[in-house]
Amino acid sequence: MKKQSLYFLLLFPFLLSAQNDFDYKVSTPYKVIDAYHKYYFSDLSEEKMIGIKIHKNAVHIQTFDTKTLKEIKREKFDDFPQKYNVSEVKKIKDKIYFFYTLWDKKTKIQQLFVRAIDFNRCTFNSPGKMLFELKERVYFSYLYAPNQDKILIQCRKKPEKVRDAINYDKIGLYIFDAELNQLVGNEIQMPYTEKQMDNIDYHVDKEGNPYILAKVRADGSSKNFIGNGKNRTVNYHLELIKINVKNNSIKITKIELDEYQIASIWLYEGVDKSILCAGFYNKKELSSQNADGVFLFKMDEDGLIINKKFYKIPVEVLNQYEKKITQKKNSKKDKKDKAEFGSLVLRKLIVQPDNSILLVGEQYFIVEHTSTDSNGNTKTRYSYHYYDLLITKIDAEGELAWMRKLPKRQVGSRGRGGMGFKHMSINGNHYFVYLDNVKNMELTLDKRPAVHSDGKGGFLTSYRLNNETGTV
Repeated sequence: MKKQSLYFLLLFPFLLSAQNDFDYKVSTPYKVIDAYHKYYFSDLSEEKMIGIKIHKNAVHIQTFDTKTLKEIKREKFDDFPQKYNVSEVKKIKDKIYFFYTLWDKKTKIQQLFVRAIDFNRCTFNSPGKMLFELKERVYFSYLYAPNQDKILIQCRKKPEKVRDAINYDKIGLYIFDAELNQLVGNEIQMPYTEKQMDNIDYHVDKEGNPYILAKVRADGSSKNFIGNGKNRTVNYHLELIKINVKNNSIKITKIELDEYQIASIWLYEGVDKSILCAGFYNKKELSSQNADGVFLFKMDEDGLIINKKFYKIPVEVLNQYEKKITQKKNSKKDKKDKAEFGSLVLRKLIVQPDNSILLVGEQYFIVEHTSTDSNGNTKTRYSYHYYDLLITKIDAEGELAWMRKLPKRQVGSRGRGGMGFKHMSINGNHYFVYLDNVKNMELTLDKRPAVHSDGKGGFLTSYRLNNETGTV
């Protein structure tokens, strides 16, 4: 008997009208397109949503009416070359671009193509347009300027030397406008060997200039820390590398944060075109995986760091939604200035229209479990933990507006799976949507959240934070 799978489209009215209550609507069922690669984009002004799904050599495009929740149209396209590879599907301003690559084994040539998708007609606008070809196999990544007027396509080339200790990365950088016309392109060699240098974050400014934030080890080793116990010291410093693609030149700024070390850091651009860095820090004698607070600094036109700001996480925030015994431990550590937010990872950084920023951190770690059976055979498995969120708002003057801890406790065994969260901003509110255990609906400040086990049901849950006041 042939089985037919059905799907439902679920939509929250607050996405469209920002209602104060959390109502939702469910569409009539439609036949599923079961594909490995799935991409979704919305256009709320047109009250439409589009889904792009790739299965084998075919691309399926679906459009939906977000008001009636009905599927409007679906089309299948199988006019792609054999053995093409999906590289990226991105929305740039009001256009959706489908990037794909072709690799010719005989000629050893790799080509990058793009096709634009018509949102309203549920179709591709034209055949594939080749952006460029390279006489070697590379990995592509895509970075966008804040105003999306320019896109940087980066391709990391195969190293000439196999050993990281002597190999210098060569990166192809190609800048395109919003219509994907190439403006400039060049190959840049990194200033340090792969062993010395770890790239942390990338950014493209409004002019299309790329920035690389890198961790550099001056002694040429691959060790980020040396020594043990009280003698353990940081063995790296951070550098901001600005690249002029047209002139094939590099400008380096060394980043120093006094007595602190950086746990997580991202680059972004302010409304005044200045480059800013923000993230989580901790004291050098503490674990680099934990956060003691939030930092923010700005770089001037000469590459100098100015306006350093540090915002300590209050123990009152750390103690929220924790057992009383944990609260006592944190309070004792705080007296010695050693209280931390454990395993905090920066997940999102949002520059708001008024030049304030919102930093979203998530507690994330992996635990290794090893067991031995009666025959002496050892088995190892891993559990993935996605815990509390820390939301911080810094206003346009660089002052701390508010800081909030949002409790959750998700555990799974298949990587991320259905864990983590989704964020959206609508009409002065921030929404954090995730799967949770229903026992946490009435959680008090002295209780840890009950565990939600990934893949075993769960309740779709949301926190709503007011952007001005931080009220949850």
